Amino acid sequence: MTKRRGRKLPGSVKAQLPTETVVAANRFNVTGPDGKRRISLFVEEGNAMLALYDGRDTPRFLIAVTPEGGAVMSALEADVEKDIYEDTFRLVVSSGEPEVVLRDAIFKNVCVISPKGVSVSENSD
Repeated sequence: MTKRRGRKLPGSVKAQLPTETVVAANRFNVTGPDGKRRISLFVEEGNAMLALYDGRDTPRFLIAVTPEGGAVMSALEADVEKDIYEDTFRLVVSSGEPEVVLRDAIFKNVCVISPKGVSVSENSD
């Protein structure tokens, strides 16, 4: 079937600009084609957060801003035994001072990088 070209809209149909709409909610979730949550935008304990989830509905990356203006980006790893999430990478900016924290999910070794220098610690378990 050939595509029609040069088709004109009837005179009763006029292009309209979308009107401004405000939508308010406590949480916005974006789901993938399979219906599973992949992105969530919410406020928790006063912190504005954007969380990205893997295909198993596990949070993997988080961006947050505190009420005071501090910003955090964090890559998360689930600790199933403790039923918590620990960050393996964290970038924190608070009062204009940045800090990067790298943590090994298995051995729990930590490296902190900031304008003050670099510190490395090994888990002594």
